[in-house]
Amino acid sequence: MVIELVMKNKLPEYLGELLKKIWEESKPVSIFVYGSMVRDDFENDSDYEIGIVYEKDKKWSRQQLKDLHNYENVKIYPFVLEELESGEIDTPFPKAIYLKTLLKSNLVVYGKKLEEIIKEVKIEKEDLIESVGFCLGRAYSAVVSSRQNDWVAVRDSFTKSALYGLQILIYIKTGKLVFSYKEIQEKSKDLISEEYKELINHVVEVRKGNVAIQNPLLYKNISFLNKVVLKEIKSI
Repeated sequence: MVIELVMKNKLPEYLGELLKKIWEESKPVSIFVYGSMVRDDFENDSDYEIGIVYEKDKKWSRQQLKDLHNYENVKIYPFVLEELESGEIDTPFPKAIYLKTLLKSNLVVYGKKLEEIIKEVKIEKEDLIESVGFCLGRAYSAVVSSRQNDWVAVRDSFTKSALYGLQILIYIKTGKLVFSYKEIQEKSKDLISEEYKELINHVVEVRKGNVAIQNPLLYKNISFLNKVVLKEIKSI
């Protein structure tokens, strides 16, 4: 499978070799790629996000996996099989939407398919509130990072908080959970007022690296999440 993916230009050769090494040495249940590389909306500086699923008593740590390579653009995350099966994963991200994202946006390289591991996830109102709360945390982090002139962190927190806030809004309005940033942008065009269109257009251009971040829009993003997205959730 990994050879086919490398040949189809889904994975660079060096990554294929690394994943083969992880598969042979650590003997996990599954290895999969997820994130922007799978969704086909990655940028030149996007990372490869790799998930490695282990049985609980055989799990390798992040440090053990990191010791196998020195690629700056490869981020490897170990998952526990039993936690994925139960839905009770140990993650800072909102669990339901995170699991749904893993389930619908992955490319299995070795082992079990995630559809065989993760049960179908139902998203409830409290999951949406948890998600917008997480987005607000990211949005505030962007403000704090701007005061410290850490513009790499600002860009990451600013763009992801706004786009994932849009993802929630689309779900509320249409009942569909979309995953790629391109699709989020497209499907949200008719769902946001003129007041916030400048914000969203700016976020998209910032993510592409086309423009510098406008500080006032960091605060506009917080207002968008509070006054639009959270308000919509509370009206359900």
